[in-house]
Amino acid sequence: MSRVRAGESFLVVGAPSRRGSGLAAERGDAFVELVVVAPLLLLMLGVAVVMGQVLDAKASAADVAREAARVAVEQPGAWGGGDAATKAARSRAAALGLDASALQVVVDPAGLQPGRTYTVVVRYQVHLRGVPSLGLLPETVAVAARDVEPVAPNASVAGAAG
Repeated sequence: MSRVRAGESFLVVGAPSRRGSGLAAERGDAFVELVVVAPLLLLMLGVAVVMGQVLDAKASAADVAREAARVAVEQPGAWGGGDAATKAARSRAAALGLDASALQVVVDPAGLQPGRTYTVVVRYQVHLRGVPSLGLLPETVAVAARDVEPVAPNASVAGAAG
């Protein structure tokens, strides 16, 4: 048995170093991880963009409904209630940059009646163009907003049926 004396050094010879192949293996693992994770990250990005578009369209639809109901209630004789609401809704939607062909305005079928409420419902189809969805997200999403405004008890609504 050999003994190591103080001040002497020794070299242990073992298996050949695999340092080069270890780096190559790590690079390969990183590439596989990228290939698996990248589509998931793109999908998450697409969902975030879609959520932003849908929330923006929902807020715009609420604004359109509010404006339409307000105009119909404040100026019932000017355009005839329901017509006033529909025209105001289309005007406001155009100002907000909404696609008029994807907009539907439904006014209160009971029309303007003093002392009651007037309801306007706006439906809008949000087109999800240019979103990296990998075919997993729909092409359009429907949003709706509803606004109810009180009609003054002394409102002049002659000829202003919805």
